[in-house]
Amino acid sequence: MRKKNTTTPRPPAPAAAMIDAEKLAELANLTKRRLYQLAEEGKIPPATNGQFPLLATLKALFSFYQRDGEEIQKEKLKKLTAERQRLELKLSKEQGKLMGTAEGCRQVSEAMALIFSDMARDAAELPPNLAGRTAVDIGIILSARIEKHRKEWADKFDAIGQ
Repeated sequence: MRKKNTTTPRPPAPAAAMIDAEKLAELANLTKRRLYQLAEEGKIPPATNGQFPLLATLKALFSFYQRDGEEIQKEKLKKLTAERQRLELKLSKEQGKLMGTAEGCRQVSEAMALIFSDMARDAAELPPNLAGRTAVDIGIILSARIEKHRKEWADKFDAIGQ
């Protein structure tokens, strides 16, 4: 007579615990969209019907934060720095400390027109006034004219910038 097998069969392996994407997002302080991005990037296991395998996903998230956390902080700092610089620039413009490119170009154009106008007037007036003068006299006259223009332009340019 044969002996009956008295060993009890093993119970089936329990199904892996799953967690809803919304609940996981809340626990991980992430959006659902970011969870799915991480899954697409292979950083965490993919979801099945909106459910993530709990243990494997938590392990992967911890690993991700340990491995990439420093890089994430650097990126956040860069973003914060850029946002601060944009706000400082905006504030400086509002306070009149900076001007826009168009306004700067307009003011430079105005200044150049003034300089060219003075140069054209000098080109017309100076030759007859310098005729028959010595080189020393011409140097004195030109130096005085240049100094006069420098003062006029400095005053006008200071006024333009305000």
